[in-house]
Amino acid sequence: MARVLVVTNPFGGRSQGDRITDASEIEEILSGEHASHVVRAEHAETPSSKPSKN
Repeated sequence: MARVLVVTNPFGGRSQGDRITDASEIEEILSGEHASHVVRAEHAETPSSKPSKN
């Protein structure tokens, strides 16, 4: 499982529903003024490629 932040209130060019996955950006946001604009979530790792449709 990967740790992500999901934007609940838009800020700094981010829209509601955006997912933030970069670890350094997550730490920066959580320690700053926008921490109340996101929620933490656990997220299954995304596959490197999408499965083909049959």
